[in-house]
Amino acid sequence: MQWQKPALYAAVFLTIVGIMVTVAITRSTGKGHIEAEIRIARPAAEVFPWLIEPEKRMQWVDGLTQSSLDPAGPPHPGTSLSDVVESNGVTTEMRAIVRTYEPPRQLVTTTETPSFDQTSRCELSESAGTTTAHCVSDIKLHGWLARILAANIQRAAQDKLLADLNRLKTKIEAAPKP
Repeated sequence: MQWQKPALYAAVFLTIVGIMVTVAITRSTGKGHIEAEIRIARPAAEVFPWLIEPEKRMQWVDGLTQSSLDPAGPPHPGTSLSDVVESNGVTTEMRAIVRTYEPPRQLVTTTETPSFDQTSRCELSESAGTTTAHCVSDIKLHGWLARILAANIQRAAQDKLLADLNRLKTKIEAAPKP
């Protein structure tokens, strides 16, 4: 009969954990919104290509090891942007679709993967030769575990966006002026 008390405690503990997980799943929508802005000491016409050209993107997007446009050539709405990203030893292939392409002012893409859907929007505004890049991503996570971890995933995505934009600023401002 000594086993009954620990078994009861274990059953109560597992029930409480189950209730907490259920509440977390039902309360979390798995949706996230990240946003960042940075000023770059270059005109928008010099900044915009860095948002879409694969060779340039691989210089500032952390973990981006491959990138290509399909069809090749000047992007337009409907162009696919195929990327390979390595992070924490995991390689992920993604395909974004260009939805809005208005150089040098706005780029909007959507990405659908088994893990998440994302709409990313980057708007550029220029004043006196300095460009402000305002970038926003709305993310919908799939799966119960991702929904539970949504707040942590959103914080990590926000930190990555800020770090990437700082790398973008550094790369562009270090490049010789045309």
